[in-house]
Amino acid sequence: MNPKNVRSGFTLIELLIVVAIIGILAAIAVPNFLNAQIRAKYSRVLADMKNINTAIEMYSFDEGRAPIGSLEGMSLGLWQHGLRRALDRLTTPISYMSSIPRDPFMEAPGGARESDTDRTQFTYNCMQNPDWRSGNYQFAFDVGFTWYMFSPGPANTQGAPWPDYLLAANNSAYGGSESPADRIFEASNGITSVGWIVWTNKGRYP
Repeated sequence: MNPKNVRSGFTLIELLIVVAIIGILAAIAVPNFLNAQIRAKYSRVLADMKNINTAIEMYSFDEGRAPIGSLEGMSLGLWQHGLRRALDRLTTPISYMSSIPRDPFMEAPGGARESDTDRTQFTYNCMQNPDWRSGNYQFAFDVGFTWYMFSPGPANTQGAPWPDYLLAANNSAYGGSESPADRIFEASNGITSVGWIVWTNKGRYP
């Protein structure tokens, strides 16, 4: 047989080595890619909340108070629980913002509210109405929080206590039984760690 007609190819061992190398590279690259996505969403949430904060300040200057919050609006019969679009007041009739940003963590697969398109905004509540304040909302108001908005963060959990309880924990009357460090998302705790992302009239919380 003419040696020139003999076809060479990879041996089984060589193919297995190549597959193993690809698997190792994928195992390193995929988590880093997913972490980069989460960090990008986190940065986006903070930037969007800052822009909403500016719009709320302009609205408050014109109206004498911050927009009606989700739960307050529900108690006043302005919308049902599943249709709480309180921040839409920043777009109409006066456009303080052209549109309300969506919470990227609410849109994630398996998200707590992914099937409810009316609740993909950041949840926003306001404590300025004295007829509506009670319990922990009053305590939070007493220490200077007039409104807050939040995202469930990368872990997409919504376990108690809700952010109003955290704000109230600043008040000695509440007893300080909850630590913000245990309930507020910090990337240093792990990129998918449990915790709220909260913004208030005082800025990012805590």
